[in-house]
Amino acid sequence: MRRKLKLLVVWAVCVLIINAVGIIVLSAPPTVKQPDLSVYVLTKPKKLFSVQYGKELSQVKMFIPPFGIEDAGDVAGPSDFAIGFDGNIYIGDEQSGKVKGFDRQGRFLMATEGRIDRIAAFTVDKQGRIYVIHGTLSNEVAVYDKSGKRLYDVEQKIMNAARKLERELASVSPLLKEKVFDFGGLPAGTVKCDGDGNLYFLGGKTTVRINSEFTRAQAFEERILPLLNEGSYFSYRFLPGKRLKRIVYGIDGSIVNQFLTNALERIQITVYKSDGIAVRKLQLPKREWSKIEQLAPMGGGEILCDGRGHFYIKRSPQIVLHLPLRSDNPGFFVVHYYGVFEYDEDGDFVGVRAIVNGPPCYMVSWFQVDTQGNIYWLDFKADHVDVMMAPVPQ
Repeated sequence: MRRKLKLLVVWAVCVLIINAVGIIVLSAPPTVKQPDLSVYVLTKPKKLFSVQYGKELSQVKMFIPPFGIEDAGDVAGPSDFAIGFDGNIYIGDEQSGKVKGFDRQGRFLMATEGRIDRIAAFTVDKQGRIYVIHGTLSNEVAVYDKSGKRLYDVEQKIMNAARKLERELASVSPLLKEKVFDFGGLPAGTVKCDGDGNLYFLGGKTTVRINSEFTRAQAFEERILPLLNEGSYFSYRFLPGKRLKRIVYGIDGSIVNQFLTNALERIQITVYKSDGIAVRKLQLPKREWSKIEQLAPMGGGEILCDGRGHFYIKRSPQIVLHLPLRSDNPGFFVVHYYGVFEYDEDGDFVGVRAIVNGPPCYMVSWFQVDTQGNIYWLDFKADHVDVMMAPVPQ
């Protein structure tokens, strides 16, 4: 059955009104329209659980600066999150310097011991070990077991492998060495782990891959990411597309930014076996852009792959909006919205899997995928964050 394109009316200007019983309600004039991608989502999302903002060990800290005070700082909260191979959810609570684990019902399981000065990114392997990129002057890795105990011996092995690689590159390829170790440590864009336990540390356009025994490190002059169920990996690059205007509206309905940016860029992917031999190439999308894809032409960012070989990327419409989370603080807002698009192992477009908002604070990962193809994201609210999941279509 053919669906008609619907438009979602977003109320961007919020007016406080006190009703007859003294309850504050919100009213707003219609200002901006966006295409409604939610009508094309393949499965209904569900909330797994919520985590309150706060100082307790089972909560996450959220710094929300008072509105209107100059130099009060920026909103700061969770910096990353990850899904374990066992299905548990881990949140990088940067304000407390800990990674915290929860089961799928929201029961608090663990927190990493001590405090680290920065959680740049982290990942979890099949044994439940947590690898955190941290440090302010250089990028190092902190490793914890599934109970949160720090594993200094594993850290030392990883850093020894990285330093050995750095010395090798200094003698054979000084330019690549500078690109890979430009901050005096491991690349700190993000870190991932595959099903065999190999680690991938990604920077701007480089990757360091360290084997599961932590004895050998390889440098790549491109971004590579793992296939979750095995030791294989893939590289990707964006091909030239169109230049379209992005318009960002603030919470009062005014334009806060507009600029030309890349859009409708196809993605070329090369899949490699664990030994580095290329086994196949594909392009996302494989065919012409569908009408649904064209509703959200702005892509970019990280590409994820599940255990079936399906690929996922977030895309957004040309217009995005700042939506306030608290009526008394316009500076605490999310960016509405981004769609998570799925492509199969041949590059064919599968559909829209989820609608997510850009977080109110800096976060490395805006969504995650598990081996089965379930999608996860954090949905920030006024006083808590919801852990959401879009189940894989049956």
